[in-house]
Amino acid sequence: MASSRKNSSVALAALVGFCLTHAAFAQEEFGRVTAGPVADTLRKPNETMLSFERNLSTYLWNLGLNYQRSSPTWSVDLRQLFRSSLVRVSQKFIKDEEAVSFLVGKKLSDRFDFQLDGSSLVFSDNRAIGIDRASSHSTLVGLRYLVNNVGTISPSIGVRFDNQTGQQDKGVSYRFLTQIGELDISGYRMNFQGRFSGDRITPRKGESHAATLSVEKTFVEQTTDTLRVQFFRNRRDFYFPADSVVAEEFGVTNNIEQRIEEIIDVSNELNYGAGRNLLFTFSGNLRQRGISKNINYKTVSSLTGGLFDTDISEFRLETFIQGRYRSERTSALFRVMFSERDENHEAKSFPGADRLQFESRKRNEARKNNSSRRTALTGNAQFGVTKSNVLSLSAFTSLLRYDTPSAENTDDRDELLLVFSLSDQQSLGKNLSFILSADVVLNHTVYLFASRSANNNWNRVFRLSPRIDTRLGARFKTANTFEVLANYTVYDFEDQVFSVRSFSFRQFSFIDSSTYQLSRRVAFDLAIRLKLYERGQLRWKEFKERPENYFEDRTFFCQFRYSPSAGVSVAVGFRYFSLTRFRYQAQDRVFENRLVNYGPTCMIEWTMKRNARLLLSGWYETQKQTSIPANSFSNLAMTMNFGL
Repeated sequence: MASSRKNSSVALAALVGFCLTHAAFAQEEFGRVTAGPVADTLRKPNETMLSFERNLSTYLWNLGLNYQRSSPTWSVDLRQLFRSSLVRVSQKFIKDEEAVSFLVGKKLSDRFDFQLDGSSLVFSDNRAIGIDRASSHSTLVGLRYLVNNVGTISPSIGVRFDNQTGQQDKGVSYRFLTQIGELDISGYRMNFQGRFSGDRITPRKGESHAATLSVEKTFVEQTTDTLRVQFFRNRRDFYFPADSVVAEEFGVTNNIEQRIEEIIDVSNELNYGAGRNLLFTFSGNLRQRGISKNINYKTVSSLTGGLFDTDISEFRLETFIQGRYRSERTSALFRVMFSERDENHEAKSFPGADRLQFESRKRNEARKNNSSRRTALTGNAQFGVTKSNVLSLSAFTSLLRYDTPSAENTDDRDELLLVFSLSDQQSLGKNLSFILSADVVLNHTVYLFASRSANNNWNRVFRLSPRIDTRLGARFKTANTFEVLANYTVYDFEDQVFSVRSFSFRQFSFIDSSTYQLSRRVAFDLAIRLKLYERGQLRWKEFKERPENYFEDRTFFCQFRYSPSAGVSVAVGFRYFSLTRFRYQAQDRVFENRLVNYGPTCMIEWTMKRNARLLLSGWYETQKQTSIPANSFSNLAMTMNFGL
């Protein structure tokens, strides 16, 4: 065992060195990855980030870059994100993604700027069922024109290269951006933003259009009205393998699935100030959404029999009236909300299609049609009983009616939801505070058809949670939380239906988190969590239960932290976790199995100049389970950030 642990320690050290020097090039043989504008996962501009994590048989790599520079005549914006994951089980599963985007601007005059921008996405996944490899690269050149100091217009044109399922396409890519605002016309403040882009990579097309117009008017102090109109249209074409009949008839290897989404959204919000402390809000929103799925190559003799185009339309109405009161020691809110949603699915035929197949597909789509209506009331209030005592109350209730017009869909139901919450927070001097929270959640689900009524049930959840925060001087602080939770699910017709049984879930938990500053440089951290929970069958009318399972969940963690200088912290500790399961025989609790994880932990944090930071943490874990030989694993996580 000692030799095994020594070898594991050597392997862990080697792994740290490897990820420091090679993480950016992991799984290079499987290809790099790309996507449109890269999501900014870094903490701030002009920073690079490298992270690695190993958890049992899973390895994760991340590498990111965010670089921005500008001068009176030049500007540069570069973003990059690389992700890689490796799962080592009976075989290796590897997934890589890399996204890069850049934007370079050159000032030509007071009104014209030259722009060069591009993006790249590469994706590979050796366990993907559908698309296992894909890439997309585009570069555009254009101008940015300043319109009389009230807006900008930016047209661009370029080329795009796309690779999906081994088929390479290329074509023209264009983009038109415009922004106008803030225009003030007779007291109406207007803003407009638009983005219109498209790709013509024959035989596929791509579109991404978005436009937003907002108009705001202030009538008197605290009284404003805002109207917003939005439009979105997105089109994406995807390859999928063509069956043998389609391939022979049209001479293609891949068929094309076209997905088009269009959204029109109109909203209006009126805020009316009735005095200094009271504000009313009236809001309404209309949203129309349509999704079309079309297949390019269709034939009556297709082996799949499912090459029918489909349309989905969704209409949504949301409105609410709200009143808010605020004073020096009291605040309150009350809202009445109503929403309505209708969703319709439709299959579309094509010349020569088999009538029986189409009727079957049409019925399947119609079965998905549904409509829902929800009415809700919300109220909450805070009272400053004294300067050190705050009382909070909140309540929420809603009624949902869900209907399906198809006789083949029996999911019609009504749902009633009631939520009540009470919280009392008291500060007993500077070093002691107390919080008591109580919550009640009641949910009743009623299915309208007899075939589903066996699932009608009440779910009742009760929770009581006191918390105590204590500070003794400048060195010691601790937070202790206790929680008692009871969850009862009661079926309405369990007396008539043998297959359903009401059940209960009860839990007690205790959490302690403490820190003691032993000296200026040394601190001790302690965390303890205990959870005891039980599940059993319930007879609600007699309020009796027959326990079935009992669990004990224990977690213990402690560590010493040493900070030799500013920006440097080293910690070593120990972590223990156990989960014990029991079953019941009559009223006796019988042991079933136990899972135990334990081992030493370590952490190094080093903050250097120029926003450079290194965080390294590890856990050598020994895992034991009843009737299974013990195993040991090393877990490692590392993050590095460098300012540029």
